[in-house]
Formats: sequence, structure tokens, C-alpha cells
Amino acid sequence: MAVVVPGRGQFRHIIKLENPAKTSDGAGGQSEQYLPFCTTRGHMEKRTGFRNLEEGYDQLVSEWRGFLVWRNSFDAYIRKDTRLIYDNRVFKILNKEVVDQKRMIYMFTLIEVE
Repeated sequence: MAVVVPGRGQFRHIIKLENPAKTSDGAGGQSEQYLPFCTTRGHMEKRTGFRNLEEGYDQLVSEWRGFLVWRNSFDAYIRKDTRLIYDNRVFKILNKEVVDQKRMIYMFTLIEVE
């Protein structure tokens, strides 16, 4: 399936990436605190949305696509538990891939759960 990559003029949304800093507590568990990794401009678009009943709670789940310009640090520091923040919404990264080799554009598949 072909992906329509937005033009550079559409990269006007402000997007923050945060990585967790996990520290051990005295009981053998971990406490998790998110620290800012970078703030950049990108393009966000909503793909689908659905309702999910999870353990008795009614959830609204939205699937989004996010486009960012590739950076070397993204390859090194974006992990499975990195979160993306746009418009005061927190997104979990499901997938990342380079979709435009010439301009080096990253596409992220994201979910938001309310």
C-alpha cells in the first residue's frame, strides 16, 4: 500500500518526544518518570477510531499517523516505550519506518487511548 507523504509545508504541528527514566524502588519494583527527548515539527493525521471494552472500562481508541523528518538520534534513542505528545494528547508508538528515502521522512503509527 502506498503512503502519501505530506509536503514539507504541512510539517507545522509541534510534537514532543519523551523517553522514560526508570529507577528502582526499595520494594523491588520500578518507578517511571518521562523526560523530554526532543521537540520538533511534524505532521499528524487521524486514521481510524473505535471503542474497546477492556476489563470493564469503555475506552476510545484512536489510530494516528505522525510524520517527522529523520534524524540520526531518532534511530538511536526512540525505543518501544518512547511516547509522542501532540496537542496535549499522549500517543504510544506502534511502528516506525522511513517512508521517503530521498527526503528521509519517518512515519509513525500511533495509538491514543482515552
